[in-house]
Amino acid sequence: MKRSSFMRACILAVAALGLASPAAPTAAPTASAAAPPLLRTAVRAADGNGYSATFTFPEAAQVTLTREVASGQPLDFTRLVLPDSATDNTEQGIGTPEMPYYRRIVAVPPGTTAISVTYDTPKVRDQQSNVLLYPIQELPVDEGPDDFKDKPFQYDDKAYLNRAYIPDSAKLVTTTPLGKVRDLQLYALDIAVGQYSAGLKELILFSDITVSLSFVGDRSFDGKFIDSAALNPFEDQASNTYAGVINYEAVVQNPRITVFQPRICFGSEFLIVTPPALRTAADSLRSWKIDKGISTVVVETGSASGQAGTTKEQIQQYIRNRFSTCAIRLSYVLLLGDAEHIPPFYRGSTGTDLDYSLMDNADILPDLALGRIPVDTLEQAQVVVNKIIKYEKNPPFNTAFYRNASIASFFQCCQTGGGVAAGTDMRWFIETSELVRNAMLAKGYTVQRIYTTNTDYASAAVADTTPRRYYNGTSLPAELAPASGFAWNGSTTDIVNAINAGRFLVLHRDHGSKGGWGDPDFHTGDLDSLTNGNLTPVVFSVNCSSGYFDNETDGSGNTGVYFAEKMLRMEGGAVGVLGDTRDSPTVQNNTLTRGFFDAIWPSTLPSYGGTTSIKRLGDILNYAKTYMVSEHGIGNSNVQFELAAWHVYGDPTMEIRTSNPYILTLPISTVIKLKETSRWVVSYPQDGATITALQDGLPIGRAKVVNGQAEIAFLNSPEDGKEITLSASGEDAIATPLYQGDRAFLPIITN
Repeated sequence: MKRSSFMRACILAVAALGLASPAAPTAAPTASAAAPPLLRTAVRAADGNGYSATFTFPEAAQVTLTREVASGQPLDFTRLVLPDSATDNTEQGIGTPEMPYYRRIVAVPPGTTAISVTYDTPKVRDQQSNVLLYPIQELPVDEGPDDFKDKPFQYDDKAYLNRAYIPDSAKLVTTTPLGKVRDLQLYALDIAVGQYSAGLKELILFSDITVSLSFVGDRSFDGKFIDSAALNPFEDQASNTYAGVINYEAVVQNPRITVFQPRICFGSEFLIVTPPALRTAADSLRSWKIDKGISTVVVETGSASGQAGTTKEQIQQYIRNRFSTCAIRLSYVLLLGDAEHIPPFYRGSTGTDLDYSLMDNADILPDLALGRIPVDTLEQAQVVVNKIIKYEKNPPFNTAFYRNASIASFFQCCQTGGGVAAGTDMRWFIETSELVRNAMLAKGYTVQRIYTTNTDYASAAVADTTPRRYYNGTSLPAELAPASGFAWNGSTTDIVNAINAGRFLVLHRDHGSKGGWGDPDFHTGDLDSLTNGNLTPVVFSVNCSSGYFDNETDGSGNTGVYFAEKMLRMEGGAVGVLGDTRDSPTVQNNTLTRGFFDAIWPSTLPSYGGTTSIKRLGDILNYAKTYMVSEHGIGNSNVQFELAAWHVYGDPTMEIRTSNPYILTLPISTVIKLKETSRWVVSYPQDGATITALQDGLPIGRAKVVNGQAEIAFLNSPEDGKEITLSASGEDAIATPLYQGDRAFLPIITN
């Protein structure tokens, strides 16, 4: 169940006063499938001492899958299908029975060393005999057919002789520490939906279970989860990081009250790290960000005083120092420059910028939202920066652009082997694509399907190549079923034409490589056919390796320009890309995709996260990563890989535009009604707008407009004689600097 906290409720309330998102198209296309039943959570209690809730499970669909085991005997397996549940418990072992469970994230106060778990006897929905559950399989990756076909079917016959029930009755609900993310300590909560005895072939499915958690450990924080300073208005976007915890309200409604203390530096929300050669482009971006109300600082790489250093470790330490010693802590970092300018870290052979976003070495969940613009020259940097500024400051005056999206995806035909139903997909690409497409259709968007199919990945001859079923054996929706006449012939030309016509969002979900997308085919050479001008989409490139950028430092000897970096660098192309640097696992890529869309349109996953739309690219990626951890756990090697491999290519503070920003025009002037040393009261005619006060780009104060005025409390003491600038911003509106009747200099009159 989606939550609305006091912060989110406040945002929604001011939206109702006049700054609601511009309406999506009124004639909404009909989604191709009804929303699936989901886990329901009824919270009984939540505070700094613990959490209690009743979890009600949806009824599991049961699909029969016939597979040949090593002996050559065909066996009829039952696969349980539960939306939004986890099944990849590979710690239990490949080839052992696959029993779904739900995983959620719970926050705990600092000093918590354990969680005491109790639960009532679960209510039984169904008990079945003679059930042979489908075994856990090794997960595939999203690369090409030659090296990454499906692994052989695994069936551990010894495990299926075990008469013990899994999970054990004493382990129906378990917790595992996940580490910290931006001060907040997290645990995974795993909840079994039933039990299974393979030896007895007996399946028990629960309808609900009531769970109580008690937080054990140091109580010096008196049950408070975070300091109130973490919720200051310059870090409220970062609080999106917390949206995925099931006790979110308890976290933000009862912080530890701390006095905001002056520090050795003002700090800023946004830090741009740049080599000296690209400084001009960095300053251009900084100037615009300040105009729109984002406090921004630029630092050059180098070994001189005030510079960030030259090695990755020195630059990382510079970022950490600013985070820990400044009054306003960083929320966003942009690395402006390719790998030869600002080197990535390496986790194994995977090039990653993740470590720049980690504020200590103990954790792997990002504390900051980070992006990279991988350019070699000042000219390239200026092209990308100009695209970002134009997208934010002078976006396309084209209503259709904001209503249209495209999804390029692939039906990987087909599963083969004894008893497999004809036309069953080998992957989840189409299933994931349809889920997020339906979420967009429900919001009134037009979403073009650019779907294709072939048998290139099949390990045996496919007699019937007509797509009929998803990977789990359930039938395709009517619009894609054989009787629909759907052509399954999406092509390179379709992708080029779609982007040139104007799409605010493009998703590719399929295989890929350093050079681009597998099916439908769309590679670096095809980018030269794009003539989309300022109709620049945000691109979610969900496949293998299409975000590769670190050829200069990975020792491979590669010298090319690769897909994501070329699409970002070029005139037109994309204004921002989410992609990965290496070959990546299919299941977790699907999970990330769902997370991307749920961040922007929270009804995509009704049982996860909050109700506020998250639109900054860096926050979208971090939200999806946290969701992935909630689904698959932090100890999963695929999860740890994905946390490292996935990046924002572009500006992490840039918001994807999901509606026409010209519907609401923010006024460009304001009147200062009251000036005091610790606050200003500003009159402004647009309720719901955010007014930000900066001084030389550094944060002073920020407040929402309510009933025509904003009361801006100063978090930092302004310097005498320096102008305080004001700006206005609002959801889906074009931010603007504000002009005042009299220029705002200190000293000011006090009461």
